[in-house]
Amino acid sequence: MNLALNIADVRKQLPELSKYLVKNGTVIVTNHGRPESILVGYNNFYRIINLNSRSSMHCAVILAASGNKRRTRLIINAKRLIRILNRLHIGQIILICDFQKITKFSGLPENTTIMPVTNNNPGFASSLKRALRFIEGNFDSVLITFATRPNIKLSTIQALFTYFETTAKKPAIVSPIYKSRRGHPVLLSANIIPELLSMDSRWGLASFIRHHSKDCVDIEVKDQGVVKVK
Repeated sequence: MNLALNIADVRKQLPELSKYLVKNGTVIVTNHGRPESILVGYNNFYRIINLNSRSSMHCAVILAASGNKRRTRLIINAKRLIRILNRLHIGQIILICDFQKITKFSGLPENTTIMPVTNNNPGFASSLKRALRFIEGNFDSVLITFATRPNIKLSTIQALFTYFETTAKKPAIVSPIYKSRRGHPVLLSANIIPELLSMDSRWGLASFIRHHSKDCVDIEVKDQGVVKVK
């Protein structure tokens, strides 16, 4: 499991982080939202460099932050989504969660990076932009999924990736459709990330997709989970 923090937070919490690194994964230090360096515990260093590399050029962002009492449910949901995504050998998984709930996610796979939300960066658009800025330039596509919709079938996610991989002209957006209703998760081409980063903070992802409907490919799926919120 990895933890992503900006330089200012690392400076303030270095003694605590040093203890954290003894038993946990790594701390990815960001500068203006982009990865810059890595802190790693001495004993973990040799284990990490011997891990088998994962060549997948796809990544995923799970949005699991909430300012209400649903946090416990979102944690359970997010863990289920991580298990599904790892069956597809996703290159990297970015988990957006509440800062207070970091300890609830111990034992996650090595390819999972937690980006905690604090009071300084509230809101959906802010969280999504942080994640996209972090992975920009490193992957061909990114799957955006919500912990409020955990019952997505593995076959649904596979269908989105398969379409993207087998199409010569890569679509900007691939989304699932269930009984004429567009749902989640949504697969985004890396080419559209810069525009998403400049997205109006008042917009949601649905608004962005509607604005780019001509660039969106809808895949019909037999999966109620893409539209059912839990």
